[in-house]
Amino acid sequence: MTEIRLPTTDARIEQGVRAGLMAAAKWCADEATRCDDAARWGGSRRYVSDCKAAAYALRNAYSKIMTAADPATVARIAKGD
Repeated sequence: MTEIRLPTTDARIEQGVRAGLMAAAKWCADEATRCDDAARWGGSRRYVSDCKAAAYALRNAYSKIMTAADPATVARIAKGD
């Protein structure tokens, strides 16, 4: 019979951290798309510029989150460093 091994606590924490980071990145990407769509629909000049700025900031956040989601950083976060 094959033994089923569950991940160790550290591995489970790393999986949780990575899942959380990926969910946050997905949210940023989705919101950036919504902001781009809102800017395309138009409105006042101020509204459109605010939408474009928000989309840029969300893409920047997405990029930073994806950088933090690499395995070495996730392991460091899971250990509390």
